[in-house]
Amino acid sequence: GHHSVKDVAKSVGYADAYYFSKLFKKYYGYPPSECIKKQPHI
Repeated sequence: GHHSVKDVAKSVGYADAYYFSKLFKKYYGYPPSECIKKQPHI
């Protein structure tokens, strides 16, 4: 439940956490850090 954006990015195949964050925010409308806060089971 306690993953950093970098960990999540790596686990889904993105080595670059910044790029992943940009794509994530574009797709979902909020940054992955918000998602991690809302869903601690990830």
